[in-house]
Amino acid sequence: MKTKIIGLDPGLNCTGWGIIEIWGSNLGYIASGVIKTKSTNYLSSRLASIFVTLNDILEEFAPNAAAIEETYVNSNFGSSLKLAHARAAAMLSLETKGLPPASYQAKQVKKAVVGYGGADKLQMIRMINLLLPTAKLQKADAADAIAIAICHSSYHNFKAL
Repeated sequence: MKTKIIGLDPGLNCTGWGIIEIWGSNLGYIASGVIKTKSTNYLSSRLASIFVTLNDILEEFAPNAAAIEETYVNSNFGSSLKLAHARAAAMLSLETKGLPPASYQAKQVKKAVVGYGGADKLQMIRMINLLLPTAKLQKADAADAIAIAICHSSYHNFKAL
């Protein structure tokens, strides 16, 4: 049986999404991209854009598992709060499609994909390209989303890794 996993890297300006497929011991790339919002729009409009666009993506690709990166709280609480809003919009979209998401910290994702929780962006992209040579990822947010999906596949042992 094939399992499609959507990974999400939430952000208010740019939310990365990526979908992989697992069957037997195989791991395949399906699609990825970013949901961009305009910083000049109201917060509610930006959150609605994330919600609606993600709903469209879920309708088109019909994944049956989901994972999302946890919100990192830093010294800029305003930024952390906006990130949490974007994450909530994405989680609501997933939940309305019957996909309660698993959550992973950035270090967990890096360790699952590269084997080292302190891996940098370049190491992550190189490993993703080794695992999924057809992906040819251009955007860091999309690469992070694919990594989150790969992480979910390894933690839940869907038989691919």
